[in-house]
Amino acid sequence: MWHPTEFPIVPVSARVGARRRLQAAMAAEARRRRHGRTRARLVVLVVAVVVMSGVAPMGTGGTGGPLLGLADAVAAIPPPIDAPGRHWSARTETRELLSVPVGEGQVIEFLVTAVEESWHDAGDVPRRIRTYGSPRFFSSEDEDAFNAAGLASVYGDGSRVTVPATDLGFAGPLDQADQDQIAGTLRRRIAGVGDRRMEEVHLLRLTADLILLHADDPVMRAQVLRVIADIPGIIVVPTARSVVVSIDYLDGDRPLRLMYEFDADTAHLVGEYLAALATQTEPTTVLRSARHTLPATSTATGT
Repeated sequence: MWHPTEFPIVPVSARVGARRRLQAAMAAEARRRRHGRTRARLVVLVVAVVVMSGVAPMGTGGTGGPLLGLADAVAAIPPPIDAPGRHWSARTETRELLSVPVGEGQVIEFLVTAVEESWHDAGDVPRRIRTYGSPRFFSSEDEDAFNAAGLASVYGDGSRVTVPATDLGFAGPLDQADQDQIAGTLRRRIAGVGDRRMEEVHLLRLTADLILLHADDPVMRAQVLRVIADIPGIIVVPTARSVVVSIDYLDGDRPLRLMYEFDADTAHLVGEYLAALATQTEPTTVLRSARHTLPATSTATGT
């Protein structure tokens, strides 16, 4: 599993000193929480090569071959035995750099951390609860504006948000396990979200969400991997422990890269990462990182 917090948040504005202090704080926190150091270094190296290489030409990239091989392996995993009360849960740790308007012509930036817990009982709609940690600011002026705007009630330390099912990307998991049906369903849901490239970006986001929602269904995960392999323009980087899938796109005139990491044995979603790519005038900036942790077993009995 990679640790995106090891990548620097590089200054892109006049707040150079504040961002450097934030970078140092994030790096120190990552060192305290790091485990599996050898594995982390391996994947960080791979991701660093991909991210620092700049913007790949639109519509090009690695083939989906590694995804198809992983799909075949996952499809052979025995499905869990249905039982009353069977469920799974997941825990996600996120760090996100937010820019929020707080008044006419005023935008503040701050870093938020959160822990999101997800539960899915067989046959029921998934539930997610997000709990925020203490926000970090680039300046005292940003912190004052944050408090004056009442944002502490939303992003403050200990604030909890129940994520509605309608905001999960799906009202619930799909009930079909046919690649063409899944692709057709997803294509209908992303129709009209933007140009063709943005449709592919949204398609990748929805497929990653499906992988998480179907953590206890290897057949569905296998079929979703095959859908991902058909997305034009994806870049696939396999390692001994994971398969990293990314896609480059433009948000206005800013080049971004969206990345997802899937476990090389189970295809579970274990990490995601969003970065603004380096250009001639702007260095790479970490915008969002997330680490997903599933329990040792994704099924359990009881209520």
